[in-house]
Amino acid sequence: MTKVSDVEVRDEFVALDASTSVLDAAKACKGAGVKYIVVLENDRIVGVVTAVDFMYKVLAEEKRLDIPLRNVMPSPAVVCNMDDDISKVAERMWESGYSMLPVVSSDGTLAGVITIKDVLYTLAEPFLSEEARTAAQKLRGPGFRGRA
Repeated sequence: MTKVSDVEVRDEFVALDASTSVLDAAKACKGAGVKYIVVLENDRIVGVVTAVDFMYKVLAEEKRLDIPLRNVMPSPAVVCNMDDDISKVAERMWESGYSMLPVVSSDGTLAGVITIKDVLYTLAEPFLSEEARTAAQKLRGPGFRGRA
């Protein structure tokens, strides 16, 4: 049974306060090259805003760009813990429709994020040839530190 703690979570992500404007958040996403933002209040995860949320809840509804993230984020936040089984994380992603989940450490703070690519690679890794494993690691992209 592989746990999230057995997989190196991504340490490149955007985390912003819930009071941050959607315009500033979009600029931060563009600058970091990511499609999601972990939303925090008092250093606790309260939500995730994705590019789809921007499209549906800001652009399609013609909302002002100075509104705070808290007004467009789905609630409650869908997260996983370091001791969660990776197959349960896959189920949580499937059920929620998210392709990324924030990872919460034992003290309740943000430890990183895990993506669907990370989950699928971890589940498929035992069945991959060395050549396929190398190719899959390249597909996982930036922000992934890899496993030793």
